[in-house]
Amino acid sequence: MRIGLQLVLFCLVPCCFGVSGNSASKFGHHFWAQSYDGAVEYEPGTCVCGRDPQHYPNVIADVVLPTNPETVFNLMYSYHDEIQEFWTQQGMHDLRTIGWVPQDPSYSNSRLRTRTMLFSKDIPEGLRMGHKTTRVQVTDTITHLRDCPFSSSVLSTVYTPDLASGHAFAIKTRTCITSHAKSETRLLVTAVLVWGDESGLQQPIGQAAFDGLRQYHDNIVSIIRDQLATHKEVYASLDEAAIVECRNKFRYVD
Repeated sequence: MRIGLQLVLFCLVPCCFGVSGNSASKFGHHFWAQSYDGAVEYEPGTCVCGRDPQHYPNVIADVVLPTNPETVFNLMYSYHDEIQEFWTQQGMHDLRTIGWVPQDPSYSNSRLRTRTMLFSKDIPEGLRMGHKTTRVQVTDTITHLRDCPFSSSVLSTVYTPDLASGHAFAIKTRTCITSHAKSETRLLVTAVLVWGDESGLQQPIGQAAFDGLRQYHDNIVSIIRDQLATHKEVYASLDEAAIVECRNKFRYVD
């Protein structure tokens, strides 16, 4: 049982993205979503996921970054070289993606989109039980989006069907990226462990998985900070352009 538990925890550590269609009936989807534009009344500092925030009880990351929210979103969710190199270092390979596609196909121009990622994950030799790798299925869903200032909320869940007890639980995260101050962004990531079956492993798996997620997001934040420092002038220009666009297009005042 201990080896099986270690194996499950190992594969939870590197990512927390999405749940596959096969597990949707057990763990559920978050169908309620909302998109905002500059005409919507907005109180700076409030979370994009609503006046009644839909945050989960376990805080994974809560940091302020010196750039605009759109830049943080792009650095977290695009396939740039640095993030792909990090994934490779984490033992993730054979990556395939579907999306970003509209959640509702009848609204082809909707920016409330979803993507599915499938990849294999290397298992350390001491934790292998006949397999060198395991499959991970991933979906990220943009549930909330605001134009000015740009803000977003992404619902994600990790699902590892090959692992011992992997079919019985999922970990959901909500990643909220919001304007904090002029050219600053608050990144708030919260998580919850969701069980489809009763298990005595809920507490140890949950605690270890949340610790792993915190380490993973610490690494992601470090990558973002390194990118901002390395390309300081480029991102400063993007920050100023975002402010100007808000002023001109939406008459937003910082």
